[in-house]
Amino acid sequence: SDNNSAPSQYISLDYNFSFDLSKGFRATEISDDKGLVVLVEGSAGGGFQVFIIPFDEPGPLTSERIKKDLPQKVIINPRTATLDGVPVLVFSSREGADDVFEAWFIHNGNLFQITTKADFADGLQKILQTWKFTS
Repeated sequence: SDNNSAPSQYISLDYNFSFDLSKGFRATEISDDKGLVVLVEGSAGGGFQVFIIPFDEPGPLTSERIKKDLPQKVIINPRTATLDGVPVLVFSSREGADDVFEAWFIHNGNLFQITTKADFADGLQKILQTWKFTS
């Protein structure tokens, strides 16, 4: 019998990381000349995106460093967390009329920007607890 209770997984072979996808969620990869977007959407709403671009500076990332490139960026309550041992800058922000929650970090020569609407911040944090770097 097919046991569907195990979460499915998103695995990136190009960027060497994976995370569990809760039931009803799917991940779509969209790549362009700048980098890769992984769009994760839930059937009942909720979801987040991971934007990955090449970045030639070592981490850890700071809010001051982000402001240097993006002076208009709103960074509220920045704090440091870790994702599978990698330091991550997490903060609240705004995009247009939306309150958003973001997690940014540098790993293996790439900048990762993870963004979700504020009302899915808890859901995102649960998913991020399953994040593993595979190299």
